[in-house]
Amino acid sequence: MKYRAAVAFCLSLFLAAAQARAGEVERWNRIATDAAAAEELDPLSESRIFAIVHASIHDALNGVRSEYEPYRAHPAAPSGASVEATIAAAAHASLSKLISARKPEFDAALADVLEQIEDRNAAFAGLRVGREAAGAVLAARADDGASRAVAYVPGKEAGEYRPTPPDFSPAFAAQWGAIRPFVLVRAAQFRPGRPPAVKSVQALSDLEEARALGGKTSSQRTDEQSEIARYWYESSPQGWNR
Repeated sequence: MKYRAAVAFCLSLFLAAAQARAGEVERWNRIATDAAAAEELDPLSESRIFAIVHASIHDALNGVRSEYEPYRAHPAAPSGASVEATIAAAAHASLSKLISARKPEFDAALADVLEQIEDRNAAFAGLRVGREAAGAVLAARADDGASRAVAYVPGKEAGEYRPTPPDFSPAFAAQWGAIRPFVLVRAAQFRPGRPPAVKSVQALSDLEEARALGGKTSSQRTDEQSEIARYWYESSPQGWNR
């Protein structure tokens, strides 16, 4: 009975620690998504930022308790390093670099975490591990092509992109197709096949379906389809991260 009680006690401590880790990761995820929304970042930039932030957190935590294959960083955490400080430091360091305009908010969030950790040695150890992991991930993505300037020349043939009304904006983030993937071997690894020919029966049928179901006052669209459209109107990375 004493053995079972001891096992149960240890299990309860493990679960409590796991919940604490999850809670801190979720908190910084919310901080990241709120900051990106406040800065009105585009979904492509958001997806890259959130991936870097969570890869940094993952590698930092893996340094404290090695359980998984790291993404890039291999920090060696001293025994007793605070998990909360580790998570906070990794998120803070990466966000401060990627959304620098919101750094004061990130500083305040990090300070809140550190104030709750009584063991200062554990807190400082966690800070070091988190910052080391974030630094490695940021360095790995520094030249991934996200900031490369690409001048896209619109085409004039059927099926080629050209600016559209009402504002005739140029092609957005033309460099993104050549950005280095985070995990895939190449960007086109799972790309679907080519679309149907512009004037084919299938293309014309698909276009008519889009008009019938996507029209503002469509009488053919179901309530469920309208709800799906409202869901996807939001920046996808925001929804995925929630």
